[in-house]
Amino acid sequence: MNIMHIVQGFPPKAYGGTEMVAYNLALYQVKRHNVSVFTRIEDFSKENDMIEEYNIGNIHVKGMINNFPQKNILKNQRLINRAAEKYLEQFINEKKPDIVIVEHTIGLSVNLLSIIHSKNIPILYIITDWWLICPRIQLFNKNNQLCTGPGILKCGSCFSHPFSWKRNRLTLLAFFIFRNILIKNRLKPVKRFVVGSEYIKQSYLKTGIIPAEKIDVIPFGIDTSFVESFKRKPHNSLRFGYIGTILPHKGLHILIPAFNRFKSKDVTLSLYGNDRVSPEYTNYLKSLAKHPNIKFMGPFKEGYLSEVLSNIDVLVLPSIGHESFGLVIREAHAVGIPVIIPKFGALLEAIEDGKGGLFFNIGDVDDLFSKMKSLVVEPKLLDKISSSIPRVKSFKEYGEEIDKVIETIIRE
Repeated sequence: MNIMHIVQGFPPKAYGGTEMVAYNLALYQVKRHNVSVFTRIEDFSKENDMIEEYNIGNIHVKGMINNFPQKNILKNQRLINRAAEKYLEQFINEKKPDIVIVEHTIGLSVNLLSIIHSKNIPILYIITDWWLICPRIQLFNKNNQLCTGPGILKCGSCFSHPFSWKRNRLTLLAFFIFRNILIKNRLKPVKRFVVGSEYIKQSYLKTGIIPAEKIDVIPFGIDTSFVESFKRKPHNSLRFGYIGTILPHKGLHILIPAFNRFKSKDVTLSLYGNDRVSPEYTNYLKSLAKHPNIKFMGPFKEGYLSEVLSNIDVLVLPSIGHESFGLVIREAHAVGIPVIIPKFGALLEAIEDGKGGLFFNIGDVDDLFSKMKSLVVEPKLLDKISSSIPRVKSFKEYGEEIDKVIETIIRE
């Protein structure tokens, strides 16, 4: 079978949650099928709309440079790109896929779905975030607050770049009406949608953009190969850690003040993530960090996950925004590391019934500190939650589940 993926980034050019879902699935599929990928590449040394092709293993990747020019709201909003449409049509004619799996079209064009449908090729769409209903991607508004769902006025006033809401209100309202109609229309030909959690499924169903009968909840698996090289490093302190994006919706401004309350130096907090995505926020976090054992570790290279996890005893995810799944929780669980997470959203599904971690009230510094402190003063509690960690699904198992969805689509 010929399988094509469409995703907004792909290794080794980009490593993120969506990118890794697509990459690991492609790696599983390429053992039995011909697999190709159409993607976006960010490279400011090259001109927009240039094509770059490469192979990663036996996967043929065709990438289009898109550095998000700001002048055109359609391109800035990553909605429509005629060059991407032309290149995809050429790629489809070359590869002749039997099915196309879409993980994301941001930075490409939502019209790619129409091109695929015009060639009578079935589409499976794997949803990993809220971009289809939220221009800011995570239903987290410009005031760093949770959004309860899209609305024309809400979206228009929330999205203020490159246009000012006060000066261009009618333009923005018209744009968001157009955006909603366009995306809903382009999604109609999709045969099936797959989401990683019941939480994200329900949030989409509330909008009416996708019919309930078309959505399957299939929790993502992870690449467990790093477990073989994992080796816990000896230490004398309890080591808390964070792995993820350094952005406001991840709630590090909740975690750092909580950790500051420790008077003992027998605890450490290591923060792993790209601290250059939002320099302003990073500088704010550094100004909050008063405890001498808070360390900003920066990003780590692909392949070093086991090394990073070997320096962590408890993973803390203090998110104040919506999370659609929580891959890093499963990665920590795969090597026996418990987690502390907010009692909210899809993360609840990661440690159902409290197995493998502790919950704290979202955004509550006092409660987060209380949960962290409990593991310091009660070592047996740490052992108890560590021993209750649920089994982690591998990407092979996930791939097998996607195989069944594909078989159903092909038969229809």
